[in-house]
Order: sequence, then structure tokens, then C-alpha cells
Amino acid sequence: MIRLEWRPAHVEGNRGWGPMVQTPVIGSERRPLYGKSLYLALGRADLAEDYERRLAAKRIMGVTSGLLFISGIVVGLTALGVHGCNAGDVHCWNDRDQQLKDRFYWSGGLVLGGAVMGIASSSYSAHPVDRDELVGLIREYNNKVRAQSGVRVSPVVTPGGGGVGVSGSF
Repeated sequence: MIRLEWRPAHVEGNRGWGPMVQTPVIGSERRPLYGKSLYLALGRADLAEDYERRLAAKRIMGVTSGLLFISGIVVGLTALGVHGCNAGDVHCWNDRDQQLKDRFYWSGGLVLGGAVMGIASSSYSAHPVDRDELVGLIREYNNKVRAQSGVRVSPVVTPGGGGVGVSGSF
């Protein structure tokens, strides 16, 4: 059986504790299911492959964002290396101004493009289904498990001892 449990999300810099989120768990040991393992546990290999493809696209967008941002900074810094001009050389000053203007526009565009790509990357979900569809898939899976005939044995641990729980449907 797959259940949704409320668990704290891991957040770096906050002693590891973040907001409470619903996490799918499986089995009596309540092992959390994330990403590809969730869809494989549901028996949906097609969704697992789609998740991997979308996750790769999200990573590529994140790397592209960083590269655009760094490129914009580098182009901006190259403006410091634009040549000087002799006094009275009007053509040289016009050329220099045009080079500075071009580098300013390119630098700003690249940094802005990196920021936009970063926002798009963080808002893009790698999951191929939304939350409501996922809950429906979990319910469908649990109904299939309940409909299977057979005996299920699970260990029970209590403070005073332990035992074995037996359940089944015939």
C-alpha cells in the first residue's frame, strides 16, 4: 500500500527542517518514494521515463541559466578593456562609445536571460502528472492491491513485546 504522509521537507541552512509536505511512502517500514521510484512502484514505467526526461530538461535549463549569467558578467567585465583614445580623435571616441554601448546591451541581455531561465527552471516541475492525478493513481494502485487475494503477514512491535499480524482477502 502506498500512503501520503506529512513529513518535513529537507532545507539546507535550516538545520535540515523545512515546511511539512505530503510524501508518498510504501510498506510497513514507510519508505519514502521520490521521483522515478514512485512511478515504478505504481507500475507506470511510462511515467517513470517521462519523469527522467523532464528532470534532464530541468537540469539543462539550470545549467544554461548559470552559463548565461556568467557569460553576461564576463562580457560586462570586458568593457574595462576597451581601448583608450588620443585627445582630438573623434572617430576613435565614437568607435569606443559604440563598443561600450554594445557590451552593455549584450551583458544586460545575457544576465537577464540567465535570470529568466533560472526562474523557468525552478518553476518547471519534473513530475509528468499533477498532485490530483497522482492521488488518483495511488488510489487505483491501492485498490488493485486490496483486490488481490492472498494472505499478508506483517511484524508488529510493541513496547511489551511483539507479534505477527495476519491479514488477507479471499
